[in-house]
Amino acid sequence: IVICAIGVGGNVLNLLTLRSRTLQTVPFMYIRSIAIFDLIGLSFIALHFALDQIPNASYEQMFYSTYFEDIIINTFLVASFYCALMLTIARYVLITQPHTRRSTNPKRMARIRIILLLVFCFILHSPMSAQNRLKIVNGRWRKGNNVEFLCVEPIFTLFNYYKMSREFLRFTCVIAMAVLNIFIARKLQITKVRAFHLQALCT
Repeated sequence: IVICAIGVGGNVLNLLTLRSRTLQTVPFMYIRSIAIFDLIGLSFIALHFALDQIPNASYEQMFYSTYFEDIIINTFLVASFYCALMLTIARYVLITQPHTRRSTNPKRMARIRIILLLVFCFILHSPMSAQNRLKIVNGRWRKGNNVEFLCVEPIFTLFNYYKMSREFLRFTCVIAMAVLNIFIARKLQITKVRAFHLQALCT
């Protein structure tokens, strides 16, 4: 809970800083989305720990914890990660192709991409609700594994493929982000060296 509180506080401060009119460009739109998605995801994680402290959970609470909690948390946290990837791509294009013609309304396009990204992440993680099942144990509602559904073929195989594909996509994006950041750093280094040599020639 303490870590979540620190994360929430940090993202709130980031959002307050990003309200400046000078920070309304497309890259800062992605940075703002990262902060918002992280804030929402961490808030739901804090809510999870808070709900765990309730001794006699209601049906509504357990229904949410069983079928929606994992989807919501993963949707926003993973959307934050994919926004970071989109930010990296935007920086890469800006640095490597500075004279390329841009969209007539780049902010609107970025906003559409962010919304579509969030919808994609929700759809991607929706099957996670099939992992769990709401059960009555000793007269109380409890969250349990949905073995009756998942352990039957071909559902078992399909669900494993789904999980592997989801993690493979995330791993591929991590590699892509690392490679792009290496190219960006290299390009900036070359530009800095050229500027230094140009300055030396002019003096």
